Amino acid sequence: MAPEALIRPYAARDLKLVKFMVGKANLQSLAVANNKSTWSFVCQRPALKKMSLAYIHPITLALWFALSSAFMQAMSWWPTGEHGLLGYLRPFPAFAAVAVPLMFFVDWCVQT
Repeated sequence: MAPEALIRPYAARDLKLVKFMVGKANLQSLAVANNKSTWSFVCQRPALKKMSLAYIHPITLALWFALSSAFMQAMSWWPTGEHGLLGYLRPFPAFAAVAVPLMFFVDWCVQT
């Protein structure tokens, strides 16, 4: 005689497991999308070549430097030597904060 599968009712102690399984099921479509877009597929797109050239375009670099300098001036984040070598790292957050929106803008312009 073969064993019978029984489904027991949901209990309160199963809440953690149920939330995990529901969350895992919701992320399945994201995992499939990530598997479909491999790096070799991305590198073959002609838009990527345009995008990489747009990042190093002199106007883009000048705009990035000018906006970062204005942001550093507004936040008073110019490098100082009073804290030793670490004092010269103060501008890096300003450059990063301005670079991210510019990268999104370049990507948006190239993709449309």
